[in-house]
Amino acid sequence: MKFVVAKYRQRAFAAPPPSSASLIDALHDGDFDTTLRLVLSGADILASSPEGAPIHEALRQRSLHALALLVLNGADPDAIAPADGISGTQMAQDSGDARLSACLNRSEEHTSELQSLE
Repeated sequence: MKFVVAKYRQRAFAAPPPSSASLIDALHDGDFDTTLRLVLSGADILASSPEGAPIHEALRQRSLHALALLVLNGADPDAIAPADGISGTQMAQDSGDARLSACLNRSEEHTSELQSLE
C-alpha cells in the first residue's frame, strides 16, 4: 500500500516536470507539437526568464495556437517581461496583430466561464 500511495499521491516515481527553458526553446523554434507535449507534461508556464515568460515568447513568435494553449492552461497575459517591462497584453496590442489581442481576450473569457462553473 505504501508503494501505491507514494506512486499516485506523492508522485514519488514520476519523472520531474520539464524545464521552462525547454518550453521557451520550443516556442522560439515554432515547434507546436513539442510545446503541447511540454505543457501537458507539466512545464512551468508561469516561470520567467530575463526575456520573460513562455507567453511572451509565444507573442514574439505570433503563434496563436501556442498563445491560446498557454493562457488556457493558466499563463498570465498580464505578466511583465523583465527585459522590456511590458505585459503580454501590451505586447499583443503593440504588435498591431488584432488576432493576438483577440486570442488573449477570448482565452480570458473562456477561462472565466470555466471558473464560474466550479
